Amino acid sequence: MSQIEAAAEKFLAGTSQRKRVIGPLLLAWPYALARLGFSAKGATTEYRVREKNGQITNLKMANRNTVPASSLYPRNEHGKTDPAWEPETFVAIKGWQGLGLSIQLPSFFDPSETALPKAISGAADRVRACSNKTLLIDVRGNTGGNFIMAMPLIEAISQSAIEQVVVLVDKFTFSAAIVFVAILKHRLGHRLKLIGEEMGDGLMFFAEGGLLNLPTSGAVVRYSSAFHDWEGGTSGETTPPEIARQIVPAGALNLDREWVEGPIGEDAQGAFYQRVLKSMSD
Repeated sequence: MSQIEAAAEKFLAGTSQRKRVIGPLLLAWPYALARLGFSAKGATTEYRVREKNGQITNLKMANRNTVPASSLYPRNEHGKTDPAWEPETFVAIKGWQGLGLSIQLPSFFDPSETALPKAISGAADRVRACSNKTLLIDVRGNTGGNFIMAMPLIEAISQSAIEQVVVLVDKFTFSAAIVFVAILKHRLGHRLKLIGEEMGDGLMFFAEGGLLNLPTSGAVVRYSSAFHDWEGGTSGETTPPEIARQIVPAGALNLDREWVEGPIGEDAQGAFYQRVLKSMSD
């Protein structure tokens, strides 16, 4: 693994966390492995996978079997085992018996542009009706989408009497989700506590753009054309005006507490939220 990562280094852009997320995609791409000098000879590539419990499984995959990457990227960076996973709801809200309120925001990607604004509006109303208890916002695994649709929730949180807001992030927090955190941090200052692990990208990046189909190889190349700088709060000629109007200098967005939680089921999610909320009141 370390040899493959070293060979792929020059082909991967972004922060170490982004490389950590994107890099493993090469392991399931036979032609990329061949380019790096690690592909098995012949029509198949063999994998040996070791589970957390130590169980080892041998897999032999036909190199001719491919997946339509352009239909999955970038939504397959969320960390779920199913790359085609989509959230059942854009907002999940729950109160925790005197500890506070949790709001889970799994994605800002809404092709219909109707479901997300409706869900965000409901969350904003709930926040306005909330007392000054702690508010926990979970954007782990949120790979982005349209942060402008989430602005009503940011406004409601900024104007509320809530004294402490906790935001959970991880290496699968990308793009518009990072922007959401940056704007909240700028608005709330010390009232916001950032908990989790380093996010999947930095605060200066290129986004938007599109896809190019290469005629000879058939490969699809993604390009990004719009400049974002949420650390210094600057924009460029390529920054769309609607985004440039929102850009703020959020600073470095350093973690207030590192807390890396392994994959947990939905039934255990509530228990985790309660542990975090209790830790903030200790």
